[in-house]
Order: sequence, then structure tokens, then C-alpha cells
Amino acid sequence: MSQRVNPPYGEPGGEFAQRREQLRQASVLPNIDFRSPDSLTPNPRNPRTHSRRQIPHIAESIKAFGHLVPILIDEKGVILAGHGRLAAANLLGLRTVPTVMVSGLSEVQKRAFMIADNRLAEKAGWDKEILEIELQGLVTMGFEVEVTGFEVPEVDLVLDAAA
Repeated sequence: MSQRVNPPYGEPGGEFAQRREQLRQASVLPNIDFRSPDSLTPNPRNPRTHSRRQIPHIAESIKAFGHLVPILIDEKGVILAGHGRLAAANLLGLRTVPTVMVSGLSEVQKRAFMIADNRLAEKAGWDKEILEIELQGLVTMGFEVEVTGFEVPEVDLVLDAAA
């Protein structure tokens, strides 16, 4: 059983619930809908690729943490973001996957979003000191650090550089 944070805001009719309903009605707050992977269509214009080696890594992450990041789809079920997560879900044999339908984007906006969603994430950096602390902590706790997307030699390089 999970603990509730700020219970008054989560109560039916409370301030948070009212604001959430306003956002939902304005189509700003997305609904997560669980769909069959077979009902989704990979976007033929998706420029992002995933290696055969990467898909099992994504699958391991889903197994370790759950399918926390929904697949974004348009009104026709065409994927805008999450092609790798879909491939990993298929590898795991999942019968449903979380999706969020994005509506109101033009075809040009959809195409641009697919690029921006991937490219903007690539441009992020790492705080090497915090990364070293977090990786060391996971290793010390016996966590399978490969599930984070870092391979053991990469973790070794980060930890050795900090030593």
C-alpha cells in the first residue's frame, strides 16, 4: 500500500482533482490507455533506429521498473515516440502497453516532434560527480547496474575516473 502525499489534494472534489479534471477536459493532461502492441503502427517516417542489441536492454529496463514511459501515438494509432519500447514489449510478449494519444498536431508537427523528441534528449549531458555517486551506490547495493543502460565497462570508466 502506498503512502499518500498531500492527501487533501488527492481527495475527490479537492483542489488537485478539480484542476486535473480541468486539464483533462482541455486535452492537456493525457489519459493513459492500455492497448495491444498489435494495434499500434510503427511510423514509417521515424528516423531513429534501435540496434538489435539495444532492444533487449530496453526490455530488461521494462522488466526491472515496469513500463513507466507510455508510447505516444496519434489519433490513428501511429507511433510518434516509443518505437524501441514497442519492440521491447514485443520481445517480452506483453499483451498490452501503455499509450498516450496525442491529438491536434498537424502532419508537419508530428514529423518534427519525432525528430525533436530524440534529438533534444541526445543533447543532454551528465553531471559526472552525481553520476559517479549514483552508480557507485547502485553497485554497492548489489543492483544490476546494466539495467540503467550503462554497460559494466562504462560504469568502470566512470568510477575509475572519479577515483
